[in-house]
Amino acid sequence: MRQSRILHIHAIRDRNLYEVMKQSTSSRRQPLVIMITTSGTVRESVFDNLYGYACEVADGQTPDERFLPVLYELDKREEWTDPTAWIKANPGLGTIKQYTTLADFVERAKKNPEDLPGVLCMTRGEFDWAVQEATAKKKQDFSTAEFRTYDEGLCVQCMHIGPYDTEPETLRQMDAFAAEQGYVPDFTAGRLHHEIYLGDPRRTAPEKLKTVLRHPVRKK
Repeated sequence: MRQSRILHIHAIRDRNLYEVMKQSTSSRRQPLVIMITTSGTVRESVFDNLYGYACEVADGQTPDERFLPVLYELDKREEWTDPTAWIKANPGLGTIKQYTTLADFVERAKKNPEDLPGVLCMTRGEFDWAVQEATAKKKQDFSTAEFRTYDEGLCVQCMHIGPYDTEPETLRQMDAFAAEQGYVPDFTAGRLHHEIYLGDPRRTAPEKLKTVLRHPVRKK
């Protein structure tokens, strides 16, 4: 895979999908990984780590010529109530999102703080706009990009420590434990085997690698 496109990375609760997409380009001569997201509502996810790194690169604190951050955000959080500041975090405001619509959302969030995350998240219209902008600027086809939400559901998981090729034994132990608790595997087209890589195999000895293994399950 020469190019990977990851949308709504804020909704990814672990690094599994991100690492799979990123590493799938590693054998290419000029790999490209494009990520588009809002700040979202899920914390302690891969987004927080990448956002922090993006800020460091953008501010010149961490030089990285292979990482190009483009950040549209408010200068201060309290600016979310200032109509003159909205364009900072909404580059498509007035086209894919109307001022009056955003104003209604903001007024609602002022009365009910639980509505605030919705004001700060990407809409389908913004997604379509992002695809169009990327297509125009990169001169590439992004029509296969999808707007999708994901709920992992009930799972059994275990921290595997050691080489990747010894994972099968850990997986057998996981399945046995799940069976003892009254659960069976629940693999479907939307519920898959997940691996969350907590170590870098390029810098970590195989016996010290840490990988979270996760299998979808359901009650018998």
